[in-house]
Amino acid sequence: MASDSRRPTCGFTLIELIAVVVLIGLVAVIGLVSVSGPLDQVALSRAIEQIELADRRERQAAARSPVPGRLSVDRKGNQLFFERSAKTIKLGGGVRIARIVVQSPRGQGDAVWFAQSGQSYTYALELRSPRGARRWLVVIGISGQTIRLTDAGEAQSLLAACE
Repeated sequence: MASDSRRPTCGFTLIELIAVVVLIGLVAVIGLVSVSGPLDQVALSRAIEQIELADRRERQAAARSPVPGRLSVDRKGNQLFFERSAKTIKLGGGVRIARIVVQSPRGQGDAVWFAQSGQSYTYALELRSPRGARRWLVVIGISGQTIRLTDAGEAQSLLAACE
């Protein structure tokens, strides 16, 4: 009678370990994808809130000053500079300024002027997140009211209605 020299094994095979690592990787990827969308929306909302606040401050500062105010947009540096209130906004979270549209008789540019009355021309900013989510912020020049939109067509038609 031959004796069996094999011992019972304890542990996992290489295939089992690889399968577990792959499953953990899949769960992690699914988790990241499901979280990235809401994170984009939060970053865009935060940037819009910063711009809305700075716009209100610039209108108030222009109304108190004998010199008009100005909003300058630096799309390369993703910054907005509000001249009278001396406020510079650097957009965070990877949000960038894709486009600015100003309803001005001077034509398009990267600046919005605020009169001593605190009014400006109507303007719109298109903001984009790193993953491509888009938001439009339309600021009605006379009142300073802001409207948040997701559709470029709606933003364009709103701007055309404000001419």
